[in-house]
Amino acid sequence: MRDSAAAVTAHMEWMRQRGLAPSYITARRRILTHLHGHLPRPLLHATARDLSRWRSQLTTAPATVVHAVSHVREFYAWAVRARLIAVSPAAEIPVPRIGRGIPRPVSEARMAAALDRAIQALAYGTVAINGWAALGYGLVVTPWGAFPGSDAADIQSGVGFVHATLMLSRAERTVVRARLVLCCRRGYCQGRA
Repeated sequence: MRDSAAAVTAHMEWMRQRGLAPSYITARRRILTHLHGHLPRPLLHATARDLSRWRSQLTTAPATVVHAVSHVREFYAWAVRARLIAVSPAAEIPVPRIGRGIPRPVSEARMAAALDRAIQALAYGTVAINGWAALGYGLVVTPWGAFPGSDAADIQSGVGFVHATLMLSRAERTVVRARLVLCCRRGYCQGRA
């Protein structure tokens, strides 16, 4: 099987049998097709110099270069294991170093806004943040029940509500917010870091 197209097809089948994601297999095929278009000879006859020239033409972001080179290295490693070639020409392709990303904490205001949007998107009658949802029932003053709009055919979070102490006729949801407080039982946390 010295034909490169047949080798790529066999490699894709090997990846499929390994249970790799179709999108991953498609990415590998796309990168190998790109490589084939930039080589002066078929994939299985490529030299380390050919691959070095291809690598020097990659001017994308460092992470993209690492991604492409890793796909090429994996293909040639498979070709060696399948005894299609004796030595991988891709083993020494240089890749850029990728630095660690610096965490960028979200501001309190942005976090609060995101939480409010998430709560508005929830179709539940009672939502609890850092607390037990049953507090909405236990407070008695708050409406407790389902998000409006459900019926017996599509029950979702239920139908109706109880506790209309404040006589709110069109209540949509109750949101119970509590501070997140972590506490340890006596003795359990002593001596633990």
